[in-house]
Order: sequence, then structure tokens, then C-alpha cells
Amino acid sequence: MSYLPSRSLRAVGTSRRYASGLAVSLGEASYHHASSSIKSTSGAKSQSSVALMMDSLPSQSCIGNLSVAYSSSLKPYVPRGSSRIKRNIINLLENRKYEQVLDLLLRWTESSVNNSWKSTISEREMAFFIGAIVKYQLYVIAEAADAKGIHRDINVTHQKFAEARSLREKIRGLYSILLYGSTEESLYERSKRANVYNSDHYTGYLLTQADYENLISLELGNQKLDLASKWFQRFHSQFEEPLTKYTYDMWVLKFKVYCGGAPFLWTSPKTDVGRNDIRRRRGIFRAEKPWIEVFDEYLRTISRTTNSQPVLDNKMNEVLISCMGYNGSLSYLTKYIESVWGITAQGKSKFRLEKSNSRYPDLAILKAIVVSFFYNQQFFQAMTYLNSFQEIYGIDLTISPARSLWDQVFRYAEGITSYDEDKALSVFLKQSRINVDTKRKKEDKLRQVQSNVNFDYEGYLTFVKDLEQKRTATMSELWHLYRDSNGFFCTGVVKAYLSFLEVKPSSMDQYYDLMTYLAKCYHEYAVSNSSFNRLDLITNRIYDNDERVYALYEQALANAIEIKGISGYIGQIEPLIEEWSLDNEMAHKLRAKFMENRPRYRSILEENRLRKVEEQVEDEEKLLDLF
Repeated sequence: MSYLPSRSLRAVGTSRRYASGLAVSLGEASYHHASSSIKSTSGAKSQSSVALMMDSLPSQSCIGNLSVAYSSSLKPYVPRGSSRIKRNIINLLENRKYEQVLDLLLRWTESSVNNSWKSTISEREMAFFIGAIVKYQLYVIAEAADAKGIHRDINVTHQKFAEARSLREKIRGLYSILLYGSTEESLYERSKRANVYNSDHYTGYLLTQADYENLISLELGNQKLDLASKWFQRFHSQFEEPLTKYTYDMWVLKFKVYCGGAPFLWTSPKTDVGRNDIRRRRGIFRAEKPWIEVFDEYLRTISRTTNSQPVLDNKMNEVLISCMGYNGSLSYLTKYIESVWGITAQGKSKFRLEKSNSRYPDLAILKAIVVSFFYNQQFFQAMTYLNSFQEIYGIDLTISPARSLWDQVFRYAEGITSYDEDKALSVFLKQSRINVDTKRKKEDKLRQVQSNVNFDYEGYLTFVKDLEQKRTATMSELWHLYRDSNGFFCTGVVKAYLSFLEVKPSSMDQYYDLMTYLAKCYHEYAVSNSSFNRLDLITNRIYDNDERVYALYEQALANAIEIKGISGYIGQIEPLIEEWSLDNEMAHKLRAKFMENRPRYRSILEENRLRKVEEQVEDEEKLLDLF
């Protein structure tokens, strides 16, 4: 049932390109090559200068391409007209001035009378412009999350998050203007739950598939799965037979929202001995669906409307792999990898795709595979695929985009292998069938169970030692692989590795190795604040990699100082600061912190001395008792 005002809708035409008359069996799917481009209409001899400018945008995407999989029956989109404001918007986008574009669109649409802006740009062009801004907002929020907790100036991190929030609210506000004529009305008011067009000030603007893609992508990227799901519900309310109106990208988004196809939103896997779970979602989401159910829905929808088999390109393959990993469908996943890319679970090659093949694996595919197996604690299997795909398909892990692979791998490896000693004791007691008050602290529980003849204290120590050895072996091996890859510096990797080193006092050799690596990175990335290189020419944002390296290095050195202090080597701290500080500012800050902590270090040293004296006296008394 449609909740729209009485107004006719034109359904977007469907394409045979992603259609299927038969269900595709996962692991045995037969794929056909996809056309890499859309042919131009024969009557169009040339494009306007505006069209050429839009085609030359860095994204190389045009409005129609948002729905390319289901719109090949339509004529290719060519922007009409060459108004001054349109030229300004395109020039600003080309120069990555996304905030200025957003502010311009907000002022212009709000001041327009009766949607007069439509005489200058079309609704499809508006959706394209907003889509570019949404992608930028997602980049900003990812950048803010990357810098969280490590920047020297905490205000810088706060500013990054504030910028991301401001962009998000402005994008929502822009859609409020398009629909209701003002930012005063929210898209998420209670009165609009069933019908987004339910407003006394409704302007007549109809959300297109491209608009829904923008809004779903925005909320998904901002960890709001409940709001992203809301836009799918509204899409279903607006269109008759809504599944047939889905664009290809909307199907991909559906897998991400409902089936765990977005790894950056996965919670830390639950383990019996693990530390507290890390939740990366903002808000409660209870509408998850099994991935196989949505995939079957996808196939049945296409087979009902067209007669050719679906072509699953790497965008869909990537999200399906992530869905299988999130849902623990590893048997499906291993068969899928073998049937599509010819690599067995043992890392052997049954066949190799040609580079011209649309399914030739890229870094995104490898990342999805490796992260999926890490998430399910299948570390050996993950490393088998990592090595095999590099060897067979030559995937390069030294390039900048590989940072996201290393980031997610380290994050899940650190989270999954971590353990809480109190939980470890509870698990061991449960395995030993020994009842104990679980509310007690670990030390109290240990004292209580040590008098129990069934408690195997040596077995407990071995159990904890095995957990620690597994964690150390996994993180150390990953660190060596990361170092050997000679790839770009990745903030998330170093943060995860530091977390691993911090949990228990690590050897100084590990810290020296880490600081040596970070010092090299700092001297490689360091840029003067007055240098023109401080502006990143790719993102048009302030370059701060050196600031991140500096902050992580300072944290590592501070940890090393703490180890020296609590180990009783107080006299070695000043030389350590002098030798390893990157500059005078760092040395001054760490000396001040050392002077503040020195009384605590001396107290620990004295406590250890007294404990040893007491132990020595006890040993002597026991020896005398023998006589």
C-alpha cells in the first residue's frame, strides 16, 4: 500500500543485467561477465560542457550510475543547462569543497519559492550532489574515529567528531528542506514514522531511489542501523512491489544493514574468557535477518522480473563474504571461495581467473575473507587465505588501501585473544565442576577453592598460560607480518598492538621494536606546520599523520617508563627519556610525569623489598623447624 499523496509515480526500469530465472546454488554458482560500461544513446553526438565537467569528477560517477544495475533501459543521464550555480557546485565538488556545496544547497533550497530550484538542477542532479557530500561525511567520521584517543591535542579529536556530526545534521536538514521547506521539521518525528510525507508543509518532493541510497548510506555509516532500516521501510511504503524497484546498490546496502555485511559495525565476538564486548552500533537493532534469506529474496525477485542469470560482481561478492563471516557460515564460505576464485581451504589453486574477469579478486575481497575468518577465531585459516591470494593473484598489501585490512585484522585479533583472569578462573572452575560464589573477586575465589581437593591449581595455571601463549603468538606473528609487508603506517594497527602490550607488562624489547618503527614513521611523515605539504592534496584536509605517529610514540615510551618504574629500575628512567624522546617537548612532558610518579615507584620498590625480607624470614624459620 502506498502512503504517498495522490500523484502518479514512474517506476525505474529494470535491467536484465542482474536477473535470474534460476536459483543460484552458493558454492556452485555460474557467473557471467558484466559489461564494464553503458553504451551512449545513438542520438547523442556530444555532451554539454557541464556534462563533461561532471564526467571528469574524481569519483567518475554520474547520477544515473547510482542505479546502473537496474537502469540500463533508460537513456544515459546528461545534465541539462549550464547555469552559473550549477557550474559553481560542480567546480566546488571537483575541488573537494564539500562543506561549501552543502551550505550553498541549504541556503539556496530554503530560500527557493515553490521549489524554484528545480528549474536550475534536476532532482537526479540534487541526489548526485548530496551523495557526494554523504561520502565525504563518512570519510570525516572515519578519520575522527581513527584519531580518537591518540592525538596530542584532545580538542582536535573533538573538532573532528563535531565536524562529522555537523555534516550529518546538515544533510538531514537539507532533506527536511526538500520535503517540508524548512529544517524545523525533522525526518524522524513521531508523526512521520508511517509516512515520511505526512506534513502540512509537504513540498511535493518525491524521494528517488538515489535519495534512499543516500539516506541509508548516511545512517549506516554513522552506526545508526535502526534509522537505516527505517528508510528501507519507508521505501517499501512509497513503492508498489518495492523489491522490484531496488537498485543494485540498494541490495548491497540491505545486506549491510540487515545481515552483517558491514564489518565496521560488528561487535566483538563473545568468548567465555574475553574482556567486555565492544559495541560499535549506536542504538538497539533487532531487525537482523539471516543472509541466506535475503539472498534468496534477491534471487527470487530478479527471476520474477527478468530471464537472465545474475552477475555477482566483486561489490556483491565482498558483502556476501562479510555476511557469511558475521553469521558464522564458514562451510558456505570455504565452498564459495573455492567455486569463485579456485582456492581451497588448504590454500591450493584449482584454477586461476584471468585479470580481465570481472570477478578477479581485489584487496577488498581479500580483506572480507581474512576478517571473516579472524572474526570466527579461525586464525590459521585466515592466514592460509592471506598467503594464497597474495601468491596466486598477486594482491599487494604494501599499498595505502591495505591499511583497512590490517586495521580490522589487528582489531579483531586483539579483541578475540584478550582474556579476563576472573572469567578465566570461573570457566576453569566450571569445567572442573567446582561450585563457587561467582560474585567474589578472583583472589577470594582462589583462596576458597584452594582448600577443595578437586581443584587442580597447576591445571589452572596451565590453562591461563595457554591463553596467554595463544594471544602472544597471534599478536606477535601479525606484528611481524605487518612489519614485513613494508606497508603504509596504520593508526589502528599500532593502537591494537599497544593495547596488547599494555594488558600485561611486556618485555622492553617489544617496546624498543615498536618505538624504532614509530620513530622511522615519524621522520618519514613529519611535516612543518608552515609547509604547504601540510594540506593533503587528495582529501583537501589538513595532513596529520605525523601527529598521530607522535602521539602513539609518546604513549609507547610512557608505557616503557612505567615498566621500568614498577620493576624497580628507577635509575634507568632518566637516561631512557633522554635517549628515546623525539624532541624536547616530549622529554619535558615525560620528565614531569616521571617526577610525579617517582614516589609511587619508590613505594612499590619498598613494598617488594619488605615482601622479600618476609619471605626470607619465613624460609629461615622453616629451616630451623627441621632441626
